[in-house]
Amino acid sequence: MNAREEADFRRNIAEEQIEFMLTDLKEEVKKVGRLDVLDVVIQRASAYYDDFEPTLDQPKAYERLSRVNMSLGEIALEFGRVESVDEKQPRSARSYFEDAYNQARRLYERAPDNADYVFNYAQAAYWLGSLNFSEDTKNEARQFFEKYADLAKHLSVLEPNTLRGRIEPIMADTNLAIWDSRLGKLNVPTKTIDELVSRFEAAYASFPTAQQIIKELAYAYAWQAEVHAAEAPDFSVLTRQKQLLVLQIALRNDPKDRALEHEVNLAAAGVAKAMLNAERYHDVVDIINNRMKSAERLWQLDRSNDYFLRNYVWLNYYLASAEVSLGKVKYARQRIEEIQRAKIFFDGREVSLPVIFSEVEKYIEKLELHASK
Repeated sequence: MNAREEADFRRNIAEEQIEFMLTDLKEEVKKVGRLDVLDVVIQRASAYYDDFEPTLDQPKAYERLSRVNMSLGEIALEFGRVESVDEKQPRSARSYFEDAYNQARRLYERAPDNADYVFNYAQAAYWLGSLNFSEDTKNEARQFFEKYADLAKHLSVLEPNTLRGRIEPIMADTNLAIWDSRLGKLNVPTKTIDELVSRFEAAYASFPTAQQIIKELAYAYAWQAEVHAAEAPDFSVLTRQKQLLVLQIALRNDPKDRALEHEVNLAAAGVAKAMLNAERYHDVVDIINNRMKSAERLWQLDRSNDYFLRNYVWLNYYLASAEVSLGKVKYARQRIEEIQRAKIFFDGREVSLPVIFSEVEKYIEKLELHASK
């Protein structure tokens, strides 16, 4: 009995260390922009649970396994491993999230009023909804988002005053509204979107230092800007600038956080896109030149990070667009050459940017036209 207790104790310590490396340590690694160093942790964690997978009769360990699979799925997404390619490849984000979802569901069914079980189940539902967010699998996405919304509302009843109890229902409603507007082909009233943003702003006022709130509010501003872009381009620019501002404030408080720095660069790309729509080409050049070195530095820091590369390409694309409109052919050509150089890093990856690269071909034609003049 003593030997069994000792083994259980050591196993619990080992699993706590695994979860720490995949949660707290992951966030610290993201701050320095080197998520690639977690690759070995993924391999060790997967090997460990292959040998010592807990059962439902061990609820504490089983819940931790669900959370670990969730973290592994998030890291796999960062590496661009969305779907399984073959047996020799590391496990995909989808396989991790599916395991996390089934494990969380079983725990929830045992204790549906356990707030931690509810939250974990909700997160797993969200990730599977996100992975299925495409025209081909839109109905699956809707089902998962509806499940997420139901669980989020239940969580808000169990924990009305916690951070997660406040923002999970807002995020769930936002997901459904985005699905309606993009995949459901419904004209979601701008009033609905504006109300969702107001709910995020209220939550931000209650938890102003919580990074999760800051990022979710920033995403809400981005979506609001997209919805208003056609009818109110100036309002769209203003909303994008709000997105950029809240992230800049957060980065000022934690200037060494490379993941947050990336969010700022991403928001700057959003502002540039809105300004292009409003035909404010000189402003586009200014804002991108202010963030380009940062975006390139992050990409050079971790070339395995698809998000860093993707945003670097977008910034170059928007800058080229503005310079073509301003007649600066030489500079626009340099940006396009940089995009084409970056294109080779997408070879063999699941994450790609076909829209950007097809649009670049159009800009090459425009440049040739300008050059001939």
